[in-house]
Amino acid sequence: MMKNLFKILLLSLLIFSCDKSPTENNSPYINPIVGVWEMSQSKYITDTSPPQEIILLSDENFNQIIVFNSDGTFSYEGENPSGDFNGNGTWSTNSGKLTTITEDETDISDYLITGNTLLFTSTNVNDEGITSTTEVTYIKS
Repeated sequence: MMKNLFKILLLSLLIFSCDKSPTENNSPYINPIVGVWEMSQSKYITDTSPPQEIILLSDENFNQIIVFNSDGTFSYEGENPSGDFNGNGTWSTNSGKLTTITEDETDISDYLITGNTLLFTSTNVNDEGITSTTEVTYIKS
């Protein structure tokens, strides 16, 4: 009898001492990528010999804003030397990968959020076997 009482007390203690999950305290989980992000820089690195690195800082002629909504949609707008651009689509995240789908493209990038900084990284290998990595840094507004 005493053994069963001890088990019941221990189980009760474990159940009531656990932290509440977001759904238990009525606060739904919000992905940290949700919000307005302004590009601060873009870095392009190639593994050519010698390696090349180009860093472009955001300014009035080279900029982008991305808005990730909690419903899985996003929109973007910006400007580069070719002119203004904008668009929208859907997004999802899984294990450090961001998938964005627009009307004409699906893109999967690595991403990392540290504080109010978002870093996208994508790596491509061209037909000549040259690897290029693009890193784009955004600051949350």
